Amino acid sequence: MLFYNLLHAPELLTQCITEVDAKLLPLQSSQSAYSIADAEASLPFLRQCIKENFRLTPIFTMPLARRVIAPEGVQIGEYHFSQGTSLAVCNHAFHHNSDIWGKDHNVFSPTRWDNPDTAQRSKLLMHFGLGGRQCIGKNVAMANILKVMSTLLREFEFELADELEKVNVAKGLYKGQLPSMISVGISELDGPLMVRARVREAS
Repeated sequence: MLFYNLLHAPELLTQCITEVDAKLLPLQSSQSAYSIADAEASLPFLRQCIKENFRLTPIFTMPLARRVIAPEGVQIGEYHFSQGTSLAVCNHAFHHNSDIWGKDHNVFSPTRWDNPDTAQRSKLLMHFGLGGRQCIGKNVAMANILKVMSTLLREFEFELADELEKVNVAKGLYKGQLPSMISVGISELDGPLMVRARVREAS
């Protein structure tokens, strides 16, 4: 989904490429990818794009129910839930709550995280779950995403293969439009993302 969002906002894709080129040296023949230490320390904008991608289109969207076990129940806001009640939150719905993320919640906008008030809400994102039961592979997944993205952006040029789609992107027709997805608990594109990739010329 990150490639989809970046290819449909080419100015942001260009900004990611510019950051990678400016902050990371070209890969040596002995390197298959950048180290996570180099990528994490050097690519704040790409990291914001990854975070915004997870906000906009979280991977796992199936609500994971938790049962209230306290004998006295639990009070959440103005509602009381008795013992034995199953509660769940749909992270996709929460990530698109306009009261929290603003009226532009459907827009892929990595710069929203520059706002200190928004940045504080990072802890509310639920793309890997929250709390003690969040995905145990979160750190490994995030490291791999950053390594793969930084390496691919350095080594290849990407563009949409569908010419009409490229024209519509240039017209801004996709801004604020979520991609068409099918979901049984996982955000998955409804159809393939057709992309051309070319090896970048050595700079």
